[in-house]
Formats: sequence, C-alpha cells, structure tokens
Amino acid sequence: MRRKILILGGGGFIGTHLHQKLKSEGYQVQITVRSNQCKDIEPINTIIGDIDTGLLDSCDEPDYIFHLAGGSSVLESQTSPHSDFLKTLPNISSLMNKMYRDWKRSKLLFISSAAVYGKYATAKTSTKCQLSPISVYGLHKKIAEEIILYYVKTFGVRAKIIRPFSIFGEGLKKQLPWDVLIKARNGDFTFFGSGEQQRDWVYIEDFIQFLTQQIDANIPYTGEIVNAGNGQAVKISHVISRLLCLSGYTDPPIFSGKDKIGDPDCLVADPCEQAQNTFSSLRKTPLDTGLSRYISWFNESQI
Repeated sequence: MRRKILILGGGGFIGTHLHQKLKSEGYQVQITVRSNQCKDIEPINTIIGDIDTGLLDSCDEPDYIFHLAGGSSVLESQTSPHSDFLKTLPNISSLMNKMYRDWKRSKLLFISSAAVYGKYATAKTSTKCQLSPISVYGLHKKIAEEIILYYVKTFGVRAKIIRPFSIFGEGLKKQLPWDVLIKARNGDFTFFGSGEQQRDWVYIEDFIQFLTQQIDANIPYTGEIVNAGNGQAVKISHVISRLLCLSGYTDPPIFSGKDKIGDPDCLVADPCEQAQNTFSSLRKTPLDTGLSRYISWFNESQI
C-alpha cells in the first residue's frame, strides 16, 4: 500500500522540489498551497487556501506530514513582523489540534530553521546549543517548535523537527545566490557585510533526499531535533566570488561593511555532530556543482 504524504506549503521552493521527488517515487501525495502560489501547480490532489481547521478537515489522513508553510524570509519578517506571525504560527495550532484529535497515527516532520539559534550560532552549532533568535523569523520558528514539542510531550503527537541551514538550488528566487546574480546582471557588485560571515550550504537535491530518507526510517517521532547541515563553514565572500566567476564576471565583489539586521556572523552545523548523522546525503553535491546548476537555471529563467 502506498504511503500517503501531505505537504503543507507545497508551492514554495522546498515544497515544489519535495512534491516532485515524492511523486517520482510513487507516493500518494496531497499538497496545500496559498492562492498566490497556484498558478503553475497542477490541480490534482492540491488544496488551495490558508491552513486552518477547515482546510485540514478537507485533507486525507496522511501517514506523513511535511510542514513547509510559514514565513520564509528574515528580511521580510523584520519589516513585516505581524505578517510573518500570521503566516507561521496560527496554522501550527490548527495542525496540532487536528493531529491530537483525529490524526493520531500521522507523523509530522516540521521544517524549522537554523535561525532559531540566533546569537548562539557558531561554526559548531549543535542541537544542544541554547536558542536565542535575533530575527522575527527565527523567533516565530522557535515558538512553533515549542508548541509542537508541548503537544508531543503532553498529548503524544508524533513529530520530529528539522533545522535546515543554507539551502540553495534551482527555483530559489531570494536570498544570497539570487541577490548576487540579479545585482551582477545590473552591474552592481556591492554587497552587505564584510564577506567574512560563514554559512553552511546544502544543495536542494541533497536536502530533498535527506527529507525522503525520513520516511519509514527507524525513528520514533517523539520530538527528535536534527540539524540539516553538512558542517562545512564557507565564507560569504567565497560563495559570491564563485557565483561571479562561474557566471563569467571578472569584477571582484565589494563589501559595504554594513550587516543585515537579523543575520548572525556565523551559522554552521557542528561538524562532529553531523559526522554522526547517518543521513550522508547532505554532503553529496560539491558547492561549485550546485552553484553551476543554479546559475544555469537562473540564466534560463531570465530568457
């Protein structure tokens, strides 16, 4: 019997890739999308609207739930905190109530963010680190995690929390790779920060493989927390330089020295903790390979 999968937030960057992957592997997949994301989404097994009790009642009871809905931008959360709140937290309450009341056998994978670590983020960010978000986006993810863990402990809801680091790849129309290529196309080679900031880059195909490996894995779903990073610190200056070089630009990047609000200096998964992670797919694709694929997609999307 085919596993039933529900993707909440199936119209976004990660959700679109996950949907395609699960369908190709023969799973029975249902997705939810916001009304402004349904333009290129096939209508079969797609439910359009905000995630609330009524929408969840119209979904089939799933074996697994991938929660990818909510705010997706640190910058937007800082300029519109209430909007980020409405995107991220009310639907968590509705989902927990539905799982507690009706979907008792369903297993939830909540895709949170490494932004929850905030001021305690380092080059060795462990799941044991204290959480202290420095962005509204990270704060709301932290609160969502707390709600889920409360329902796990108090009501026996089955859930696991994934904290991805810097996911990039084809289809991403925001964040550093997109911003660099858009700026370069317009002849602008000036960027925020000093270039010394470090991130943990994970290619989208590797992250999707990591997510699909969670299905039927020997995991109890009792509130486990996993960092989805490869533990390799890469300076922002290096990523920008490689994007420019691989795109054929000869201009060197110039850094303004002005930091973005809500961005930590260093956000990298603990390499020792990640080395113990049996899901090695997060370290599969070399950075240059992923960047080259992203550049090819970007160029095609601009035609």
